[in-house]
Amino acid sequence: MIEIKSVLPDKNKDLKLEIFKWEDAYLYYLETFIGISQIVFEYENMPDTVNTEYLEKILLYEGYCFFFKDPVLGYLSLGGTFRDLDVYGWPSKFEARGQNGKYFNQDLDNNNCIMIFDNIERQPIMTKLQFFANRLADIVIASQANIRKQKYPYLISADQDTVLTVQNIIRDINGGASEVFAKKGFNKEDITVWNLSVPLVTAELREEFNACFNEALTFIGIPNVQMQKRERMITDEVNRSLGGAEANSFRRYQARLNAVDKINKMFGLDIKVKNRFWTGEEKGPYATLPDLELEEVDANE
Repeated sequence: MIEIKSVLPDKNKDLKLEIFKWEDAYLYYLETFIGISQIVFEYENMPDTVNTEYLEKILLYEGYCFFFKDPVLGYLSLGGTFRDLDVYGWPSKFEARGQNGKYFNQDLDNNNCIMIFDNIERQPIMTKLQFFANRLADIVIASQANIRKQKYPYLISADQDTVLTVQNIIRDINGGASEVFAKKGFNKEDITVWNLSVPLVTAELREEFNACFNEALTFIGIPNVQMQKRERMITDEVNRSLGGAEANSFRRYQARLNAVDKINKMFGLDIKVKNRFWTGEEKGPYATLPDLELEEVDANE
């Protein structure tokens, strides 16, 4: 039985506030990728007793699930365990378990149960989604830290008699005052200022963020186009950039297609599985993308 929860990697941070913010960003992007991964595929003619949302969640977390017909509850798709592997590593005995911890079915084998995998590698993709969420959280925190350092870029040294004056000056400057007043006898030579400013790199971090996010979408199998070039992209460039997403989508789609074919033959059903983002119609594999009005242009214009 799967435990539907978020697993946080161990991050060593100096400040508790920073840890919370990193975890907050990490969970946000992890939950985003989980949600996206679960809506890629849709099923037609699936028996009403099969919860396809739960089916996709099990595949996401465990990498596999079982499809069978219970004599009382009807057709079900649940997680569980398997054993008795053949020479190719394919199991022949299965034990299905309900998420409520009360349902168990130990009488399943290759004659009355079909095993569904999330991908042809038979591996869950959850750890990969955690990897991308980890990277994005690091980028977001780095960007926040870079912005904060633009606000207070100075280290000021002053003796005890002038500390209050310096604090008042900084307060007036931060408050937007156009003139700053100091007491008579104030000597600026008593103050030493070190400029601690760092380069503003938020643009580079944003570019890295977009590249990482699009890489995650490509891994999940969602079409995306990284238009970071200054000139417009031609149709062939868009098609080539979508090849990775299409390949990743197919490795997950093919696993479901193989399972659905076996299920239909074993139980006499007519279940169909489709990818919401790749139609494969007469327009080509990218028919679901919006019309981009792509044209070839001179990169120097």
